[in-house]
Amino acid sequence: MLSLAFVPALAQTPAATAAAAAATAAPKRQLAALRIAQPIKLDGVLDEAAWREALPATDFIQNRPKPGPHEKHPTEVRMLYDDAAIYVGAVMHDVAADSIPRELTARDNTGNSDFIGIFLDTYHDQLNGYAFIVTSSGV
Repeated sequence: MLSLAFVPALAQTPAATAAAAAATAAPKRQLAALRIAQPIKLDGVLDEAAWREALPATDFIQNRPKPGPHEKHPTEVRMLYDDAAIYVGAVMHDVAADSIPRELTARDNTGNSDFIGIFLDTYHDQLNGYAFIVTSSGV
């Protein structure tokens, strides 16, 4: 999340503008992917030792319905990779699994469902990339 203070353009030099933006920007977060030598089983169960060894990303920020608040229930995301693939494993804790929204919708629409996604900026241009999203209904 980036938060900028707006000041009249005549009062700022380019260096002052860059410094102000850097001072108000949220810290950049990174997730290190763990390289694995043995393949993992793609079954939705994160029981291989590699998943336990990978450092988790936590403390996520809500995007919908209102962006900004920290997660209500803990989420842990881990990444692995090998010569053939990138593996993303996520555990999203909830106190009442039967109340998680699971609306089944048409393609490319999440509807009223919990979902998680990964966005890959493979051209490193912050414009073109790939999104992989899965909803709580398994779509």
